[in-house]
Amino acid sequence: MQPAPMRAARAALLTLIAAAGCDGGGGAAADAVAEQAEAGSPDGTDARTGDDGPAPDAAPDHGPDAPQLDADATDVPDATDVPDAADVLDAGDVLDAGDSAVRLDAADSLDAADTVDAPDVTVIVDAPDADVAIAVDAVDAPDAPALTGVASLSLGADFTCARMADRTVRCWGANDFGQLGDGTTAARRNPAPVVSLADVFQVSVGYHHACALLAAGTVRCWGSAGWGQLGDGAMTARAAPVAVVGVTASYEVAAGDGHSCATDNAAVRCWGLNNPGQLGDGTSVNRATPVAVSGVASPAQLALGNSHTCALLRDGRVRCWGANAQGQLGDGTTATRTTPADVTLARVVQVTAGFAHTCVRRSEGALWCWGDNRAGQLGFGASALTMTPSPAGVTGLPTATDVSAGGSHTCAVAPDGAVWCWGDNAYGQLGDGTTTARRAPVRVALAAAATHVAAGPTHTCARGVDGAAWCWGDNRAGQLGDGTATSRATPVRVR
Repeated sequence: MQPAPMRAARAALLTLIAAAGCDGGGGAAADAVAEQAEAGSPDGTDARTGDDGPAPDAAPDHGPDAPQLDADATDVPDATDVPDAADVLDAGDVLDAGDSAVRLDAADSLDAADTVDAPDVTVIVDAPDADVAIAVDAVDAPDAPALTGVASLSLGADFTCARMADRTVRCWGANDFGQLGDGTTAARRNPAPVVSLADVFQVSVGYHHACALLAAGTVRCWGSAGWGQLGDGAMTARAAPVAVVGVTASYEVAAGDGHSCATDNAAVRCWGLNNPGQLGDGTSVNRATPVAVSGVASPAQLALGNSHTCALLRDGRVRCWGANAQGQLGDGTTATRTTPADVTLARVVQVTAGFAHTCVRRSEGALWCWGDNRAGQLGFGASALTMTPSPAGVTGLPTATDVSAGGSHTCAVAPDGAVWCWGDNAYGQLGDGTTTARRAPVRVALAAAATHVAAGPTHTCARGVDGAAWCWGDNRAGQLGDGTATSRATPVRVR
């Protein structure tokens, strides 16, 4: 975890100490007052669609994720560290992440640049007649150095992960189920490294979990596990990566809302939630370990949505399976499929799946989408279509080099590096400075040229040509990584 500036003024401590009836000791007053700023939790709206209406297909009920973390994220090795009466924590001093409380006697002081390297540390001023507690939110670091060296990005319900150029992974945002993989359940508003993970070839983020493909061909997952989506044979949330059972020769991994898939040699194997058949094994039985998908071999890419799965075959065809109430399988019907069905489209080089819609990029760079269109996420412009079960071309953006489907919005990178988005915009996830939904592509207000874009349920991020990361949209859990919990309608730099 990167240390975060603890904006704590000694003047504030002195005031509190004086109120308790004691003298506060010497030292210069600092220029900021500590505040507790907690990441807002999502309200009652659907985390994928951003509205309060019914989801097009039954989304996973994340209630069963109550199982406890196998790693105790609340271990407090030294909960009552007591510096001596004359101790002074100077700039650069770090309190360990396990320390949940630090007791300061009347002569102790904290300078404005002091660092508390912990999620939420309570500083207790020990006065003769009373203890005064100051809550310090140590995850806020809006002035932290900008994140560089980003290779790719992947977005979940309220968190974000980046694979770095050095093949490590950093994540930020909500962490209720350990989905940041840092060994804790503490939310982070700035990037924190995933523990025990190196030589990562690919990372893919689901609703409240994430999976990484290692260069050796094995897969490790962490976070929510209420449906078995970590693939380790258990339904226990993990705050650190665990190995997926039986996958030893993978070259592609993908995470969906409540399920995950990976290639293994020539086969495709999936695990987790399977209620509408998104595991592709011909059943609707949930699986805590990988099962083989019928009818798909050696795909070039996998894409997982809320309750559907798609595979791009090496001959440029696409096959999809699972929920299909909004036509998201692209087979011309709305029939649920427990085994793969063909999409009526060829020459595909990239596939991406949103909540209940799917998009592809074809060899000439044209974008085609199908499925739910109630927010305009298919990019058909003035079309009044609320859904379509067959692929149709996106208007207003002739070619693209990258495309990503989010909850109910879609984004793409144009050949000149500009980012364009369309669909739902309730949280500013289109990045055009407004919260107005768009049925055709609008340009994101990003000055830097991008090489890659990733859309989540209600936020979006892009990688610049220089390896920097920019994010916009919903930020209630700190998923934009700018050190705040303020939602943004235009891009901000990840720090």
